[in-house]
Amino acid sequence: MKTNILKAILNIKKNSEFNFNKLYPPKSDINLENEIQNVGKGLEYFIKDSFADSYSIINKEDEYEKYFSYLGNSNNPPDFMIANGDAVEVKKVNGFPKEIQLNSSTPKSNLYSNDSLITETCKNCEKWDKKDLIYSIGSFENRTSCLKFLFLVYGDCYIADNTLYSNFKKLLQDTISVIPNTQKTNELGRINQIDNLGISKLRIRGMWIISNPFHIFKDQLNYNKNNQEFTVVSLMKKEKFLSFPQEDRESILNDEDIITSFIKIKDPNEVDSMMDAVLIRWDKL
Repeated sequence: MKTNILKAILNIKKNSEFNFNKLYPPKSDINLENEIQNVGKGLEYFIKDSFADSYSIINKEDEYEKYFSYLGNSNNPPDFMIANGDAVEVKKVNGFPKEIQLNSSTPKSNLYSNDSLITETCKNCEKWDKKDLIYSIGSFENRTSCLKFLFLVYGDCYIADNTLYSNFKKLLQDTISVIPNTQKTNELGRINQIDNLGISKLRIRGMWIISNPFHIFKDQLNYNKNNQEFTVVSLMKKEKFLSFPQEDRESILNDEDIITSFIKIKDPNEVDSMMDAVLIRWDKL
């Protein structure tokens, strides 16, 4: 593994530019010229650049191949995967909404290779069964291109085990299946031949929503948006933090501008239990 979330945080601090119109000028890279106008796509480039330390590199795709085993697509999770490392989902929001739209993809504590929603390319890009999943949630200021807050939170810090959601989805599918002319799909289902001529169909899909972790962990963050130009926060289990190379951990712990806190958070699978976690934060004042 050439990169990880600790390296990404250090790269973000080193970059220190969070206005995407400046970081990614529309004509600075012919490959990005059309896509970068979409701030959501720009956020995806920013997150990839943070892991690959490639903000200023023109031929980004060539550089990404050195670090990532899968570069994602617009229709299937995840947005990208670090080679022999974590999977990453990128979500753009305006301000600090209470909820995050996941659409048809269920909340995930981890990503598994047998997930029916991921592509064959993703399944076969490297040898893997399970990956830790980072939700990268970028909050933008007043619908501008200025990234105000970036939360890099591991799914297993606040999302229940995947089986809870898959079992609930199966329950819905089984309930729908009693309706005549129902067809099983990767979504909740489809009902065919609804009309007398048999020419109309109903596609049934879930639209999943989850609470914004910014609000779930608000007390631990103690964040005032008026005091900082930009803030990046990462939350992970303590055991995850300790799994990274010692050199990377020491780089974070010894950086006077980066605050590392060892905290307790609620276990998403056992309401009355707490688990050890690490909160890493850097503010550009």
